[in-house]
Amino acid sequence: VTINFDVVNGANPTSVGTNGCFTDLTLGSASTVGKIKDLRFYVSSVSLIDSNGNYAPVLMTENSNQGRNVALLDFEDSTGTCTANASAGTYTGIVGKVAPVVAPVTYVGIAFTVGVPVLSADGSGTSIPLNHSYTAQALDNGAIKATPLPLQNTAMNWSWQSGRKFTKIEFTANTGAVTTMVHLGSTGCKGDPIQGNITNCSSPNRAFFKFATGFDASTQKVALDLGALFAGLDLTTSKTWMSAKGVGTPQYFFDKLALDMTTGLPVESASQTIFVIR
Repeated sequence: VTINFDVVNGANPTSVGTNGCFTDLTLGSASTVGKIKDLRFYVSSVSLIDSNGNYAPVLMTENSNQGRNVALLDFEDSTGTCTANASAGTYTGIVGKVAPVVAPVTYVGIAFTVGVPVLSADGSGTSIPLNHSYTAQALDNGAIKATPLPLQNTAMNWSWQSGRKFTKIEFTANTGAVTTMVHLGSTGCKGDPIQGNITNCSSPNRAFFKFATGFDASTQKVALDLGALFAGLDLTTSKTWMSAKGVGTPQYFFDKLALDMTTGLPVESASQTIFVIR
């Protein structure tokens, strides 16, 4: 199965992912005109939902953008206004396998997490750290397997939290070159991965999204709506959000991601508007 993702601006399509760093977008409460500087995010725990309400995990194919069932979706192309440490290629679709269903049952929905799990397991059951980098000598007497390729992207590292940025969404206004950044990741992390200590974070901040019906992977895409993401913000002034309480405008983005700002856990009863089916 291939699950394609896209980026839109309300009802309008964008060319982000093809030539997005040259394209003018009008975003925010002040209708600010600007361009994408960076747009990448990790997706994990992808499942298709059948017409009986059952979840079927998607087993991702291993490649440079997918590993351990985590995918790095990449909509910037390193041209134009894109950040200097961007990648030349884009990656906008998840490829994998899912269990077949027998008629009259069909797949009608999708669920996924924006974020990177703490651990994965290989075929032997050995835990492989994902959200934080460990030295080869720290665990299993040097036998720990290498970090999967999509998690080796240094542009998505979060040095002050010693882990991954789950999202790196950056928009720069044409006037004044003001940049608004949305960097999501786990916070309140304790434990030194370099010393082999498993790192636990009091606020995991992994956002969960579900469309129980209305999704057909063969004809539709899951789209990030930048218009909805920035709708309530004045983008003429610089705003940096780093998923930490008191940094930038935290409540606004926690609400957009349907995350509880106290626990960092998904609020499943909350409605979200930043992902849509197109």
